[in-house]
Amino acid sequence: MKKIIITLFFIIDILSIAHADDIISSAVVTTGIVNLGENASIQFNVNQVKVCDSYTVETTVDYFIKNIEIKVNYNYISSCAESSSSTTEIVNKQILLEGIYNVEIKLDVPNNFSWDETIYLTTITVTKPINQSCSGSYIPYFTGICPFVTNRVCACDGQNYENECEAYLQNRNGIYNTQLCSTIIEQSAFPFECKKFQIPENNNFSIYSCSDEEFEGKELYLEYTHEKNDSLIIYFKAGDKSTRLFLTKLENDNIECIAISDKTKLEYADLPAGIYYIIADSKNNYLYDIEFCIQNSISNNIPDTNLVIYPNPIRNFIGIKSGEKIKRINIFDILGVEIYSNVFNISEIVINNIFHPGIYIIEVETDSGIQTKKLVIN
Repeated sequence: MKKIIITLFFIIDILSIAHADDIISSAVVTTGIVNLGENASIQFNVNQVKVCDSYTVETTVDYFIKNIEIKVNYNYISSCAESSSSTTEIVNKQILLEGIYNVEIKLDVPNNFSWDETIYLTTITVTKPINQSCSGSYIPYFTGICPFVTNRVCACDGQNYENECEAYLQNRNGIYNTQLCSTIIEQSAFPFECKKFQIPENNNFSIYSCSDEEFEGKELYLEYTHEKNDSLIIYFKAGDKSTRLFLTKLENDNIECIAISDKTKLEYADLPAGIYYIIADSKNNYLYDIEFCIQNSISNNIPDTNLVIYPNPIRNFIGIKSGEKIKRINIFDILGVEIYSNVFNISEIVINNIFHPGIYIIEVETDSGIQTKKLVIN
């Protein structure tokens, strides 16, 4: 008879807590949409079954399958008195990649597997910060390690990163584009036309050595005509950090190296007039796109409007002075996003500096055409 009573008590004890909902209740996602790097928030109650019970909460994010798992490890002590206490848990987790994430709470009771259960909640959408450009100032605080997930994005510094976490949070480069950067060559103060190629479609020089390091294979060259004896400065942004520009001449089918760029600029003072070849090359042996922005054929026919941008670099204001009346001014960030546009009918303009430090492109339109210059804002 004693054995029967003990068995009945045991059955009643199990039936009193039959589901995870009895331990986990009122679970809700409190932030359905968050910006990258901000916290996703989930709230739920943990109802204590016995006064001796204890639990821990672990949160993990799987960035490959886009899943947020909150694991409640519940230690049930059957020999203690019953409890009616309840604790509200609020989980805040910084999300490091864009996407739509499933959210689940997993109850794990090691000494009573029948209580184990998974509660599925609504999804959380993590998006690229809106209404920001490369000049955007707010970036969430981040000191951790970015996920090892390859999304390849182009950041405001003109470099490619493995994913948006590395570009936006770890290197703090402002907003980013979900595409690869291209190498951009810019000839300031002239209208230019941009042409895009894919390496190694124009792979004309198989092996050459213009420096102590050998660059070979996947390069692209551009024939460049220097109209008069003056300085040449070409600014560029490369998708591959090892990319360099080489200013060369062909002498009897041999490459003669004249100048080598650093990571961002190719410069040569008092370059004689003539035909040159600019080679863009990377030490990495893989396909990549490259965009050359070169002086177009009509630019030499555009009258000199004596366009001056001052001071250099820009601090409190941007001064624009032209020999003709200025019709329109557009300013773009390094990703090509237009951040300023206005129409005018005067020859000198002062614009208050409302922009964050960085490199910008300014287009000035007059009756003679459009002239483009680089802005450096400190």
